Amino acid sequence: MSRKTDWKVFYQGDPRRHVHRDHRGKELSLHREFTWGEETWFLPALYLCGQGIVLDMFLRAEPEKERAFRKKFGLDENNDGTDLSEEVRLAAEAEDPLGAAFKPALRLNGKQICGAWGTGMYFRPGLEAESSMKETLTHYKLDIRYGWAFHRWRFPVPGVRQKELRSLELLLKREKTAMPGPVFDLSAPGARAVFTDPWGQTHTLQAVCMEPQRLEERHFPGMENREMPRCFTLMQYVLEPDLDSDRYALTDAKDGDRPRPGNTGKKGAGGAAAIGIIGGADGPVTVFLAGGSSRKKTACSSLRFEPSEFHSWRLTFYEKKLPDITVKLF
Repeated sequence: MSRKTDWKVFYQGDPRRHVHRDHRGKELSLHREFTWGEETWFLPALYLCGQGIVLDMFLRAEPEKERAFRKKFGLDENNDGTDLSEEVRLAAEAEDPLGAAFKPALRLNGKQICGAWGTGMYFRPGLEAESSMKETLTHYKLDIRYGWAFHRWRFPVPGVRQKELRSLELLLKREKTAMPGPVFDLSAPGARAVFTDPWGQTHTLQAVCMEPQRLEERHFPGMENREMPRCFTLMQYVLEPDLDSDRYALTDAKDGDRPRPGNTGKKGAGGAAAIGIIGGADGPVTVFLAGGSSRKKTACSSLRFEPSEFHSWRLTFYEKKLPDITVKLF
């Protein structure tokens, strides 16, 4: 798309698909470049739409970094990374020069606007890109020798007009980066694992008890025509020295069983998606024992059809690697 008059931005959808009665936004050029850590970001424009403000953002990756990243993890036109192991996938996401995860907000005339939602696309030199991504790069005249991560964010500010924009700031909050940790077997009370965290401290994790659990049918609403895995193990453990719960997660290292077709004849949701982990994905749960000062934490295994006596557990660490920043737009 080479002609600017062909370019349309809507609050809902993309230039080729938009919700009925959603009107084309009015473009306001920004042409703002800023750095976040060692990253280079570009804000070409925002759009005033009936339902709110649309902001286009780009993260730029140097060609050498992009090529080195793809070579390290074997990513090319025949391998998009879907077959990577969990450990390798986490490492790739942490090292991806286009993989920044963040949450934006706007401060309009001193008032913060939250509730943003966004979409995104990627361009990696040498790999085929979506046609809409090519059109976007062409419209903004971006150099295709670089890698680009395109983020389009919508902020709910119904009916805002250009003359009302006395001041506008972009608030960027960096999400934590997940880093793969060790995998170890803990299948019985008293079993221990010693590990060193990414910050250089050595810890001992000891299983205190392993409790087989079984979920009831009511925990799976809408799945009456599927036979669901219900068995899992709840492990209580202690960690010495302790680690803040928002800095790690302890989860089952193996996937759970997939649902099986049922024979009940009842209507319900189909599909064969694997059932996720019951708990621990967002950090351990802390349990305070009555009458004592000991603190135990819990982790839950994946769901399976039959109880399992052997469990492998995976540690994942989380670190916020860049501070929050504010970018002045007007």
